[in-house]
Amino acid sequence: MPFRVKVLNKAQFPSFIGAVNKSDSCVEIKSTSIGCIKVLSSLDSQSSDLVLHADISQLADGDVVQFNAQRSELIVLYRAGSNSNALFVTDLCNSKCLMCPQPPKPTDSVVLENLFEQIKYLPEDVEELCITGGEPTLLKGRLLDLLQAIAIKNSNCKCHILTNGRLLNEINYVRKLKSAELKNLTFGIPLYSSVADEHDFIVQSPGAFDETISGIYNLASCGFSIEIRIVLHKLTVPGLLRLVDYIYNKMPYVAHVAFMGMEEMGYVKKNWDRIYISPSDYQEILFKAVRFLYLRGICCSIYNLPVCLTVPGLRQFLRSSISDYKVDYAEQCKFCLKRQSCPGLFHYQRNRTEVKPFYF
Repeated sequence: MPFRVKVLNKAQFPSFIGAVNKSDSCVEIKSTSIGCIKVLSSLDSQSSDLVLHADISQLADGDVVQFNAQRSELIVLYRAGSNSNALFVTDLCNSKCLMCPQPPKPTDSVVLENLFEQIKYLPEDVEELCITGGEPTLLKGRLLDLLQAIAIKNSNCKCHILTNGRLLNEINYVRKLKSAELKNLTFGIPLYSSVADEHDFIVQSPGAFDETISGIYNLASCGFSIEIRIVLHKLTVPGLLRLVDYIYNKMPYVAHVAFMGMEEMGYVKKNWDRIYISPSDYQEILFKAVRFLYLRGICCSIYNLPVCLTVPGLRQFLRSSISDYKVDYAEQCKFCLKRQSCPGLFHYQRNRTEVKPFYF
């Protein structure tokens, strides 16, 4: 998360979740489990204070935080004013995508009760949340419970569920999710090929394509908003034009198609030679794919790519999609004329990606 810091006087407090209340004079955390405590960044404090080994100016009014007594850490779970807030609901997944930036774990470390506690402290006017994992639908009925808790907080909250869609092939489950009464609920589902065997190989799960397509159809039949997400790499780019044609002809109800630059983390590292392709090598085919959908009235966006690595005809589709705590720029970007409008790079790419700044 964007802010994770050691706490110096850890022995005084149990683990808790609470909301930050910040004024000109002090910073406090309010929690039903411990009451109200002050947060300081100096050792010269009263014993009742939570002392951080960091600048407390990084905390904002309305942040939701968790204190982990075992690790002696304060973690920001929800950043007030950020467009990158997410509920990470599980470590588990039923796919093993070759380019997964956050590979699934054999056992789940997520405590569901903590998620409900986190939702409790969200502001009443929370505008946007992403639900991600792992694979959120593995929670089954508990996912519905989470959605209902969000709806109670603000039924107009824009909620985006990132899912592979495989378990949504059960129509009764999809109908139950509809009962959450969230008015702005979107499902972001990856589709990597129009050919079943190719998609299944990329997600390393035989039969996944048929399950995902069935899940997409079920979502459409229940009136959900659907986004198709395509990660751009060596195995998806060759079939990109065939895939967008499939989306247009078979899924006219799709609200949005997101073309995504690949995150270079997780499984990507061990599959590098198999899947990496330079963005400069797929600009022509990406332009044709975006143009095909755009001319047919389907909304498109390009995520995770900087301005200088895209051709001029694609720049209107670039979005600032990298989470605010992950985004960075290369040293040579410092004086680039396009920096203010550039989505930037993942922080771990800043010293490796070959950028081409605009100096004049």
